[in-house]
Amino acid sequence: MSHITLKGLMGYIDDKTANNVAYDNTATGLGTGDVQSALDNVASVVATGPAGLSISSSVSSSSNSTTAALLNGMTLTPTKGGNYAVIFTAQFQTVSDTTITVYANNVQVVSSVRTGNGPAGNHNFILTTSEKVSILANQNIQIFWSSAGSSTCLGRNMTAIKVT
Repeated sequence: MSHITLKGLMGYIDDKTANNVAYDNTATGLGTGDVQSALDNVASVVATGPAGLSISSSVSSSSNSTTAALLNGMTLTPTKGGNYAVIFTAQFQTVSDTTITVYANNVQVVSSVRTGNGPAGNHNFILTTSEKVSILANQNIQIFWSSAGSSTCLGRNMTAIKVT
């Protein structure tokens, strides 16, 4: 029986650093093919959080149309394709039903439709929706809205975070 001792391997081990140890990144896309670049990629995500895009507006926007239309300023266009978790929240002032929905590449994401109505007397209320969408690079993620009567969007925020 032959034995390999740690001492016999030391010359081989001493010559290895993370940047010259090959790594197959086919499944993960981490790094450029060596352990060091994969570790650097993971460390970057841990330090800065997942890559995400966000847009906000506090400019009032009004609608009295039952036909869905783009909510002013609510378009994100990621430069990388893939799956995105989209989170949208807005403050409305209305006495009628207001509906919001996510659109991905100009197609309504039906499961994202949310309708709300403030209490009688023009009170403010919050309406939010979230959905996972799949898009190609440079395709739009948008928020559309409609109202059964007069409605004003007072402030809004949309965030899209790339997910697997």
